[in-house]
Amino acid sequence: MGALTPEGAMTNNGHKIHQINAVFDAYALSREVDIFDTATICERYAKLDDGGKTSPYAEKALKYLL
Repeated sequence: MGALTPEGAMTNNGHKIHQINAVFDAYALSREVDIFDTATICERYAKLDDGGKTSPYAEKALKYLL
């Protein structure tokens, strides 16, 4: 994702890459719920974008936080 040029990030494929990356971030967080403390999970959850926060993986982290 970091290799995209600003013009490339604005294309349909660039948007799709950002969406996929958001889901991967949420997936990683859901797998690390048992490893990290609550403060770290809360911080990582806050860094997720809207696409990541609406994924089923982020819901698992949110349930843990609640």
